[in-house]
Amino acid sequence: MQSRKILLLTCIFAILSLILELPRASAWQTTKTSSGKDIKWGSGSASYYINPAGGPKKSPQAVLDAMQTWSSVPSADFDFFGVESTSPCTGSYQAENGICFGAINEPGVVAQNSFWYNPATGEMLHSEIVFNTKYKWSIGGSASSFDVQNIITHELGHTLSLQDEYSVSQSANTMYGYASYNETKKRTLEADDLAGICYLYPSQPTPPAPPEQCSYTVTISQSTYAAAGGTGSVTVSTQPGCTWNSSSSSSWITMNTPSATSVSFTVAKNTSKLIRSTTISVANKSFVITQSANIPIKITASPSSIDFGKVKRNTTSAKKSSVVSISGNSINSIALYISGNNYKDFSPSATCVKKSSTSYTCTITSTFRPTALGAETASIDVYVNNGESTLSLPLKGRGL
Repeated sequence: MQSRKILLLTCIFAILSLILELPRASAWQTTKTSSGKDIKWGSGSASYYINPAGGPKKSPQAVLDAMQTWSSVPSADFDFFGVESTSPCTGSYQAENGICFGAINEPGVVAQNSFWYNPATGEMLHSEIVFNTKYKWSIGGSASSFDVQNIITHELGHTLSLQDEYSVSQSANTMYGYASYNETKKRTLEADDLAGICYLYPSQPTPPAPPEQCSYTVTISQSTYAAAGGTGSVTVSTQPGCTWNSSSSSSWITMNTPSATSVSFTVAKNTSKLIRSTTISVANKSFVITQSANIPIKITASPSSIDFGKVKRNTTSAKKSSVVSISGNSINSIALYISGNNYKDFSPSATCVKKSSTSYTCTITSTFRPTALGAETASIDVYVNNGESTLSLPLKGRGL
């Protein structure tokens, strides 16, 4: 569709949840302008604001891990960068690239990448990726949810200008155009994916260093930390007589006194409810350090289960209730689901009341109408902040 800005066109790519087989070429393909030019970034990098609102707790790290997968291709010259933000995705051209969670009304679309480009030159100008919140999301996937890292790795491929693939022989590829619950195979790149990025962004040969120039091999022990903090180290290998320095860009990381071949650092406890990232530099090489948020959330139920006892088959029992108490520093969403082999024979309802800025109380009430003889079970599953904290309330009874 035509954008309001002159010389800007927008393309939209979506990954679908249905597994269908459509005829398509068997090799990777790039997105092109009407005159046949490859659409691609003018520089070898793209930076995104990552807004995790509406998604799982560790979504920013999952996105950063996917970015690293594409950025680490040794024979390609392209780097992704990301930083957590509250900037919204607007669905229109703007200066910053964005990754968000939001509702997409098109049936079967799990996630969507919209990007804008100059039709005369093919230069990519802006990209916006949206995870569809009409589906459940988690880190690692489950039988009823999509894996954030799996899907974003695919959508970042569209940012590079790679098209969807639909051949059976390409079903293991990251750019295969369909996805399913509990799938993680798109996290890793296959031969077609590697060939595509190497064609679009080929690496430039590194000129040999002068004989007298110092060279450094720098490795880090760990780059992600829990909210409690911890320690890490960076080792440096270089020629005798070559010097190097180390520094941190944030006060919550302390660089200790270095030895000749290494330097240790200390990560302070994160007392905030936000994930945070910073950069340390050792021997002119930078490393991104990411630390989890400190968001303790507690869920309790009283009673901890509901037992209807013996009920005559096809007869409805009296109502029974349990009170679920939820407390924590940041409660963004509460969802309740019923599951289990006999869930259809239980009829639950729930009312949640906000007690304070950090406390909710949900009263769960249910009846039991057995349709079979013997023991029947189900459970009410409470999900806080899209599964960041969960509780299962067992329901049971016996049909007579």
